[in-house]
Amino acid sequence: MESQAALPFLAVLASPRLASPYLRPSVPRPFALAEVKIALTMGFSPLVLEQMQAYWGTRGIPGRLETLPIDGESLKATLGEPIGKGLAGAVVECSTATGIKAFKTPTGASCLYEQPTGMNPRRPNVEGRAMLAAELASKLLPAGCGLVVPRTRMAKIGADFGLLMDKLPGKSRMIRVLHNRSLKDQSELSRKLLRKLQKHGINARKTLKAIHLHGLQSIRLLRKQDGSMQVLVTGQVLHEAPFIVAHPDYKRALTWLQLFDFLTGQMDRHSGNILIEQYRDPETGEQRVRIGAIDNECCFGVPTEHSEFARILDTHAFLLPQLPEAIDAEMFEAITQFQIPPGVAQAYLGEQRYVDSLLRRLDILQQHCRNLAEKKAVIPVTDWQNFHLPDPASSLWQRESMSVSSEIQQALEPTQ
Repeated sequence: MESQAALPFLAVLASPRLASPYLRPSVPRPFALAEVKIALTMGFSPLVLEQMQAYWGTRGIPGRLETLPIDGESLKATLGEPIGKGLAGAVVECSTATGIKAFKTPTGASCLYEQPTGMNPRRPNVEGRAMLAAELASKLLPAGCGLVVPRTRMAKIGADFGLLMDKLPGKSRMIRVLHNRSLKDQSELSRKLLRKLQKHGINARKTLKAIHLHGLQSIRLLRKQDGSMQVLVTGQVLHEAPFIVAHPDYKRALTWLQLFDFLTGQMDRHSGNILIEQYRDPETGEQRVRIGAIDNECCFGVPTEHSEFARILDTHAFLLPQLPEAIDAEMFEAITQFQIPPGVAQAYLGEQRYVDSLLRRLDILQQHCRNLAEKKAVIPVTDWQNFHLPDPASSLWQRESMSVSSEIQQALEPTQ
């Protein structure tokens, strides 16, 4: 007992044999001494450590304080206005010592693709998946490539745990168009929309609740109390932004996104999760375009083959089952030389099957790039301006440029 009494306070907290008043018996493990030192340095109290450990256990997050990036400044953050909400969580703007950021707290709702991708709906570990996506992006994506994935860290603001992310500029290509139709027009509208969509070769799901168009458009018919039907259209109106669609930065950034989303096994890349920013180059004064990829929680599942993505994604996500048929020299160099840092994927994902699937997708991606080089389909970085593919179905940017928004607008015109 004398040796225990002589132990420093931090060692008492960290010892697995001692009953700390800050650690309930239900807590799966005590914190290591190194973790306690890190946490106290960052401003976390022993009580917060206990709360953090309980939260991680409930959410299925495998990492520790030594392996997961924790934002100690979040303890001093001030929450602002809500800026977004999805199935995975609600997003609030917040002010920190390092600037304005976005704070995302999980809602507990299940992602549509958790079970088919091997994720545990009760312990989904969306936090670890989002942080790993940001970590891989920081190591894979070259500076100035046109694609940005927000820096993401664990945080505690007030009583809430969640993800603290850089708040990216730009806007999604989501719009909202409301039209009121009488109930008698419901079946006619559905048939007319399906005919328009099938004309463009899009696999539309025949349901009045939702018609998903690979992220291009989402159409819902909402029954109103007064007996009428409201048509809610959300999606991309690309014919309103021809400058963006034709810009070489846009083509290149979306190709990078297509490659990155395959590597991470992204299952939730729709138009609302892509931010488009127009900006002026400070050095040349030239108008540029940059893409921000947000909401990276639903990824790193077990699918590895194109056919698996096609079967699971169906018509929901922006990600295409096939890989692009052309890349540029910088993409080839970055991807073929890329290696997953040892231990990083295990620290964020925990289960080995997720790690193995990630490594398998990297192998497929690297082999695909080598095959493109043999086919002379690796173009110079400067050639995106006038580059087009014969098969638009294999290209994310070319698929998106096939806007059907004007057709849908015509279909939604009030019946004369």
